[in-house]
Amino acid sequence: WKLKRETSALQRKVELRTNSVAQTFERICTVLVGLGYLGEDGESVTDLGTRLRRLYTEKDLLTAECLRSGAWKGLDAPSLAAAVSALVHESRRDVVGETPRMPNRDVADALERTHELWSVIDDALVMHRLPEMAAPDAGLAWAAHRWASGQGLETVLRDEDLTAGDFVRRCRQLVDVLDQIAAATDDDGIRRAARKAIKGVQRGVVADAEHRAQARVERAVTAVRGDDGLRPACLHTAGPDAVVDQRLQFGQRPAAHRLGRRGLLE
Repeated sequence: WKLKRETSALQRKVELRTNSVAQTFERICTVLVGLGYLGEDGESVTDLGTRLRRLYTEKDLLTAECLRSGAWKGLDAPSLAAAVSALVHESRRDVVGETPRMPNRDVADALERTHELWSVIDDALVMHRLPEMAAPDAGLAWAAHRWASGQGLETVLRDEDLTAGDFVRRCRQLVDVLDQIAAATDDDGIRRAARKAIKGVQRGVVADAEHRAQARVERAVTAVRGDDGLRPACLHTAGPDAVVDQRLQFGQRPAAHRLGRRGLLE
């Protein structure tokens, strides 16, 4: 009887968890339908949804809405880098609430529009009992603009509450998002600005960090595959989750986001 009770309890937990996942998925689909990324049937992917599938950041929906609304239209490369930095930056708790410096009026307007779009999305998430999206954080905008404009690291970080290591990590994330934007946008001006911003950000210590990370990935892949260059049996038998886990360990976090987005919209 004890074994039967334990088995029944486990079955109930599994059923509740399955139902919870299904309900969350339905709520997400409802939000995407309301914003036009899925068709009215909740299954077909619209043109906007096709663009969203190319984005796999933590704020992918906000990124797509910024592209859709033209929030970044007309920005030059450094200004685009500054505006997009709000999607990757998270200020320390002890500096939250301080008014960040703006490099120019265009960036300030773009960030104001970005915040308005975030508010609409967050309201929709709350309405459908989904986890809230963290607000865009403009705390890196000033430094990102200066760095993308070609200024030196010492000058960029002067009077900034950022360590060099934190700044480099944020810049690498920024480059990743800019690359996604260049691939997803249908606006030639934004695409050109994004690609130019990538070149402006991915230089000096940021480029060095990227090269070191790529070298670590290559060494790790070589170690996993072995001297013969073949995948070990564990990766053949463990399934796709194991491969994702390996990528996460190698620092390729965006790959997991991409898989998650494709799972939703494909």
